[in-house]
Amino acid sequence: MKKQLILTLSLLIMAVFAFGQEEYTYHVWETTYIIPKKGHGQDLGKALLEHRKMFHPEGTHNATIHAISVGKMQGAYSWMIGPMKFADVDTKPKGENYESWMEHGDKFVKKYGNTEYWVSADKLSYWPENPEPSAMIHCIYWDVKQGKQQELDKLLAKAVKVFKENKYKNSWGIYKAAFNTGSGRDVCAVMTFDNWAYFDSDLGFVKDYETMYGEGTFAEFMDSFYSLIESGTDEIRKVVMDY
Repeated sequence: MKKQLILTLSLLIMAVFAFGQEEYTYHVWETTYIIPKKGHGQDLGKALLEHRKMFHPEGTHNATIHAISVGKMQGAYSWMIGPMKFADVDTKPKGENYESWMEHGDKFVKKYGNTEYWVSADKLSYWPENPEPSAMIHCIYWDVKQGKQQELDKLLAKAVKVFKENKYKNSWGIYKAAFNTGSGRDVCAVMTFDNWAYFDSDLGFVKDYETMYGEGTFAEFMDSFYSLIESGTDEIRKVVMDY
């Protein structure tokens, strides 16, 4: 027991030290699901937009609003603050910010869902140069098998290399859950797109992957990928700009 305790403490110290070294290079997003009362979805959307305009228009505590159209949280909104650092969570607007929301927005809320913190994995992500704002977002959440995160990272590094080489129009972002909450949402892959017709198109990724790594390698990639995760779930979001 004593040896196990020492090992656990050593691992924790190493993790804290390693995270501290990334103090000025990581970005974190705070996301919260907000479920509207029946018949008040649009009212809640308008209230969120107004609240963003008043208290979170830009800077460290800039807020983004997404409406969930497909997934377990369909019909809910996602209120996202970031990119920021964890220290910025301590300085979020309070007082008037809270009072205003309770007066103008809370009355349309049925339930506040989970709050999550996502840290960007920049080396595993691709963002095109001078990207145009996208209207929709495809999120894929993966439950990673215990002890398999490093192997998954190696696979994702091979995938993002294809994105960067071919300079795709759509971005591909990888985010990791900062805390293990038992939700099965360890990693989130985020792809931007403009409209539903995107799903009728062929990005050409499979062909480009095999051009880079060889014929038949994509099937090997997928076999390896599925051996590293327990499951995956999809979520389609619409970026809320106005009503």
